[in-house]
Amino acid sequence: MAVVESTTRHFSGYIALAALFAVVFYGLHQLLVARVDPREPPVLKPRVPFVGHILGLIKHQHSYYKLLFGGSPAPICTLPMLNGKGYVITDPGLALAAFRSRNLSLGPLISEMIARITGLSDDCMDIYNSVAFQAQWNKIVHSTLTGEQLRLINIAGLRDLADALNAVPSGGLDIPDLYLWTRSTMTRATTSALYGDENPWKRDPSLTEAYWGFESYMLAIIINILPGIVAPRAITCRNKLRAGFRDYFASSGDQNPSTHSFTKQRGLLERSSGLSADDMAALEVVVVHGALSNTIPTSFWFLVHVFSCPDLVERLRKELENIVSPGDEPKEMAIDIARLEDRCPLLVSSFRESHRLSSVGTSIRRVMQDTVLSAGGRSHLLKEGCFVHVPMSVVHVARETWGADAEGFRGSRFRDMAAGGSVSKEKRVYFPFGGGRHACPGRHFASAESWGFLVVLLMGFDVTGPDGGVVQVPRPKLPNMTTSIWRPLAGENLEAKISRRSGWEDVVWRISE
Repeated sequence: MAVVESTTRHFSGYIALAALFAVVFYGLHQLLVARVDPREPPVLKPRVPFVGHILGLIKHQHSYYKLLFGGSPAPICTLPMLNGKGYVITDPGLALAAFRSRNLSLGPLISEMIARITGLSDDCMDIYNSVAFQAQWNKIVHSTLTGEQLRLINIAGLRDLADALNAVPSGGLDIPDLYLWTRSTMTRATTSALYGDENPWKRDPSLTEAYWGFESYMLAIIINILPGIVAPRAITCRNKLRAGFRDYFASSGDQNPSTHSFTKQRGLLERSSGLSADDMAALEVVVVHGALSNTIPTSFWFLVHVFSCPDLVERLRKELENIVSPGDEPKEMAIDIARLEDRCPLLVSSFRESHRLSSVGTSIRRVMQDTVLSAGGRSHLLKEGCFVHVPMSVVHVARETWGADAEGFRGSRFRDMAAGGSVSKEKRVYFPFGGGRHACPGRHFASAESWGFLVVLLMGFDVTGPDGGVVQVPRPKLPNMTTSIWRPLAGENLEAKISRRSGWEDVVWRISE
């Protein structure tokens, strides 16, 4: 009898313990598992319950999406993350619908990023986020980076690039790191176009290294967990940038006659809204980040992709004769950049092809209210508060869209697509500058800079490996989540030589008005 009672007590204890575990598990499940409506996209569960997708994004960043899908990406799916969720879109039609939807916005993310990157006070951010300020800011940005003002900023930047290349000595230039050379050359040209004769980057060239040091560690500032301890270099570099811009705005360098309207008009707006020179300097760190962070790596990959293909170089040189003509002075050659897009389809195609491959970032939108996305006969509910991810690392190399050679560089690809009448589908999934109403407003300026840079190099110079052989394309490394363009692996195939082209040794390059 005693044995039976003992056994019963033990059995009852096991039942109670099992019941307790069941209650705890149910509670955790309710707390940690996201609820998914049947109308939402199919769920792609993580390998590690609850936190697998979060850990994957932290560890692999932009490359996580390719690892997630392997060679067969789902058109759209739901990623459960703790008790939240996100959506990933790889289908061209659904991506286009997402970019067009007014219920999916980048605005809240931009504001939050600016606050963390700049370190602006809450009062200053209130000014920046106000309806009146945003209306004027957006009007300035879009009006000064299109039309005649776009032409003027293009000319200013390309003239600085031409001056840098005109300085290449007759014996050529041995370059230990082509990426760093491109970065330095184009950083100065871009900032000169933006800030005019009083450009603080010309007065203090160390701002170039300060910016790229800041850019490398910016993610730690955005995450905002003890950034002063985790990323002291980023803070130091940001402070140096702010000091340079503070002097620029305090001395009204932004109102110099040589300063472009994009900077001049923003300066007037910021002062009239009550921002101090220090506040303006902090905000300018974000502006210059937008101008440099992706544009310059894009130009580097364009350069190495083109010069790694000798046949393409010869065809491009022939095409560029359409926009290059003798200048006003002896030995001067002028480039008519305004006619480039119409007269040089192979150059533009090569740029877009290089950009397609090197753009591996992710376009993100926040769902502002419950929204149904529809495309190709499919409809999916997206819930308010969730984030939508459209990964270029997957979409830009999808074989279903781009063909069997999707991951290889073919300079004529976009030109051939246009000639074959197959532009529509492919163009819909080419979005290195973002898409919809949040497309990068500076995309035309950034593109023209890269085009002009290559025009002068192609027509006036040979770019080779250090031994005179063909330039090798270095292996890429993924950028951090604050940028979207490949960086080259340090020290790999980056040595190069730039020599004046035979027959063009004494040419002086000029950008036509």
